[in-house]
Amino acid sequence: MLSPEELRDERRLRDEAAKYALEFLKQDDAMEYPMGCPDGRMNKAFFYAIEAARLMCGGIDAKPAARKVLDLAIEEIQRHDDE
Repeated sequence: MLSPEELRDERRLRDEAAKYALEFLKQDDAMEYPMGCPDGRMNKAFFYAIEAARLMCGGIDAKPAARKVLDLAIEEIQRHDDE
């Protein structure tokens, strides 16, 4: 969580983005993606997002299916907007 002042610090944001990207590449090279666990209310959206990610590993041919599953995840998230 960053303060409004920290959010205006372009160098800090750039440094954090670079650090995040390097960590992601490290995880990608190891094919290990720590996820955490949903809090229960978002289980269905979490499931859809995971399945969409799996579909995206199938290449460009999986694009329509991945998009549909991501749409389902978004719909599920929107159902919980008032919580």
